[in-house]
Amino acid sequence: MMGRPTGAPGEGLPTVGVYGIGMKRAIFKLGRDCVVSSYASDAKFEVRISKAWFGEESNWELPLGPLKRAFPHPGTKIHVTDLNDEVKAKFSPDDPFIENFRKAVAQHYNRILQKGFVVTVNRVAIKPTILRFLSIPDLRESGIAPYLFHGRVNEVDVDVIAGFYRPSPGEDELEEETETSRSSDEAGWTVMCNDRVVLAQDKTILTGWGEAGVPRYHNQFIGIAGIVHFRSKEPAKLPLTTTKRGIDASSPVFLQVKNKMRDGLKRFTSMTNRFKKDPVERARLFAATKDYTVDELDALRGTATFSTDRSVANAKVFLPRLPDLKKGTGKTIKFTRPEKQIKKVAQKLFDDPDVSPNIVGEACFDRVLHE
Repeated sequence: MMGRPTGAPGEGLPTVGVYGIGMKRAIFKLGRDCVVSSYASDAKFEVRISKAWFGEESNWELPLGPLKRAFPHPGTKIHVTDLNDEVKAKFSPDDPFIENFRKAVAQHYNRILQKGFVVTVNRVAIKPTILRFLSIPDLRESGIAPYLFHGRVNEVDVDVIAGFYRPSPGEDELEEETETSRSSDEAGWTVMCNDRVVLAQDKTILTGWGEAGVPRYHNQFIGIAGIVHFRSKEPAKLPLTTTKRGIDASSPVFLQVKNKMRDGLKRFTSMTNRFKKDPVERARLFAATKDYTVDELDALRGTATFSTDRSVANAKVFLPRLPDLKKGTGKTIKFTRPEKQIKKVAQKLFDDPDVSPNIVGEACFDRVLHE
């Protein structure tokens, strides 16, 4: 069928499919001749979607036929030919499609791949992009740790994690980030629905940046990331666009959860301002953290004290005991010198002209202070 009938097998499973047209839609975007062959112990059939069928406006039937060839093992094969012109161009040797496709699979299916699902592209297995957060090992103590939220909205379970995935840059490093246009691809919000990533590293107003007291994203926040995971056995209730590659910004479920996303962001964006004023304490605090995957963070939840969040039914929130740096005594020394002079001093102090200007400056200060 072209769509999923009411009561079809698979209803009530945690997927993102709603209408039953996704694979056919993908096939139609690829080409105009296709054979879908499926082999299992109790079903051996194939479906042909021919170029002639596309031209028959009144024909909506796609009949099953017997499988015409044996399979080496159970499975499904989709063979598309008579490719559309724009698709043909994507397979030219000069187009980066294959590499970009591998990255997209690693990113959008990272949770599923971590669970053991295997995807190969041209016989190369895809390794998942694994999201991590920095945290102290004991969430009862004061230190850098992620913001955690769990609730249920309209039969959709929601988990929110926000925090630092890498140390926040100091003023000197911030200049280097800007000058070299260093990638901040891992920063921002990643949104998942039933284990599938539908929005990756978003840094726009869609996920709360630049509204309701949250500053717009810039490189000062390059160390901040967040994950939102929506789960439901009724995929129609997930805040998804029909392409499953975006979030429905008007969804009541998403709008309610977005308040929690902004709450998490505010806690860490404000910390980056304090870190700039006390670089010594910043370094000490991040040195006390470890790298944790999302699954490893689940094991840490036992050390966290969750409080009731009354804005969402049956919701719990963990507010990390982030350190107060307002009274920090550290000050930043900042000045500019010609690159040739910096290299000359670096060679004198370290026998290496390419040492970071930041390290050269600190060494000069420490030397004079010692004297």
